[in-house]
Amino acid sequence: MSARTEFERRWSADGKVLVAPDMMLFVGPMLERAQEQYGPVVWEDGWALEGVVFYGDDPSVRPLPDMKRFAIVLPADGIDDHDVALAFLAHELVHCTHVDGAGDAPMIEEGAAVRFSLIEAAALTPGFAAILREHQTTAPGVEHYAEALIAVEQLLDLDPNAIRTLRTADPDWNAITPERIRAVVPSASEELASLLCEVREMRPNHEHAAWLAEQETKT
Repeated sequence: MSARTEFERRWSADGKVLVAPDMMLFVGPMLERAQEQYGPVVWEDGWALEGVVFYGDDPSVRPLPDMKRFAIVLPADGIDDHDVALAFLAHELVHCTHVDGAGDAPMIEEGAAVRFSLIEAAALTPGFAAILREHQTTAPGVEHYAEALIAVEQLLDLDPNAIRTLRTADPDWNAITPERIRAVVPSASEELASLLCEVREMRPNHEHAAWLAEQETKT
């Protein structure tokens, strides 16, 4: 099988999902850089990445029903826009630094994901990074992401190693508590530490249930 065939994108049988094996080429290097920023990458109990796809407008990491497998779902806007695709891949890969099939991401994880997408965008296309930051902080519906980003930047201004230190002790983002944050970064305020540990509905997630329902029909 040629490399061109091996990494060629293909549509699902129903024409809704674009399977993108070429995007898997970026996963390993990006995860290594995410680890440099935020500490260990741990996939618990045999969890594994099934692949990367483009689908709809709701990027996420989605577990496949009845399998210890997950897919990274990128927005369809990224199909023909490499900058958009890689920025969202970087964001979702931060959510892949700890995978156990349970738990919603706290604000510290969401802010770290937004920050990492900006770092990767700047390395690839500096001009796009500025556009992306403006979108992530001012566009309608991104208020929680903007607040999470700013909070993480404030924490890392106080201690650039804070997240690495916290996650080296326990890689589970949900194991980070306000008390642990203030033990590692005593200068962090109670308000900042508490905000970073909040779990919020970052945006309406209309497509996730539909995705899971479709996967159920295939099993």
